[in-house]
Amino acid sequence: MRQLAQLFKALADPTRLRIVNLLLEGSLCVCEMETILGLPQPLLSRHLAYLRGAGIVLDKRQGARVQYSLVPDHDLLEPLRSCLRQVLLTQDVCREDLRRRAELPGVCCPGGASEVLVTANIPIRGGKSHENQGPYV
Repeated sequence: MRQLAQLFKALADPTRLRIVNLLLEGSLCVCEMETILGLPQPLLSRHLAYLRGAGIVLDKRQGARVQYSLVPDHDLLEPLRSCLRQVLLTQDVCREDLRRRAELPGVCCPGGASEVLVTANIPIRGGKSHENQGPYV
């Protein structure tokens, strides 16, 4: 039950919902999200760290860039994906974000936005994270 509450708490923020809306369509790097959402990188990084801590977002460092995606086959998130997609599309801001995503001129990071992501910060006891992929951005 705790994991379910953590998931909904992570989704209970407009900026994080906008990020999830974008990641439902596939992986993106921070600079792409910055362009699409019109938000500063430090703010996005804080929200992405929160989503990583909740265990629903994966990250992969590529030099100075970090690619993000939703955790594939997440036990709690997976059944909600279609519902989230449908509900988020009722919001003007989310539809506009997806329009801007579709209009991105290209990929700013090596490997591209379509690269499969396989890393994650995994919460362990004491609220710490196993950071075998490097520190949070």
